[in-house]
Amino acid sequence: MSAGRYAVVDDARRMVVNVIIATPDFDPGNGWRLMEDTAGTVSPGDVWDGATITRATLTVTIDKPTIAANGTDTATVTAQVSDDQWSGDVLFEVAGQTYVVPASGGKATFTVSSTTPGDIAVRATPQETNPATGTPRWGSGSVTIHAG
Repeated sequence: MSAGRYAVVDDARRMVVNVIIATPDFDPGNGWRLMEDTAGTVSPGDVWDGATITRATLTVTIDKPTIAANGTDTATVTAQVSDDQWSGDVLFEVAGQTYVVPASGGKATFTVSSTTPGDIAVRATPQETNPATGTPRWGSGSVTIHAG
């Protein structure tokens, strides 16, 4: 191993757990491996799939931006992380209430309806912590649905 910038990857968690500058004799221990980061773009929390490292991202989408305020018309909010093998909980926050939805294949969905006209803000936060910062690994994303 040559001296340089390396991503410390954890195969079990499928993620980058740290980025270090290493000397040729460095041993990461703990069953972790080092992947050279010559471009200098890897960050803790990024996705490790066993062969490559990709940026950890979260995309939050809705299937329709407007619903009827009749209590039966619905919109589906989807939270998708960039690791299609991730499973865990996603917190969906709506009007001061938090709903926990299990994710599978990196995706969780939540259905919204309303009997009251107006905008409905929905915030999604996958629950996995970035080991380097202690903040949510994927961050949070929001969408707004209009009930009319």
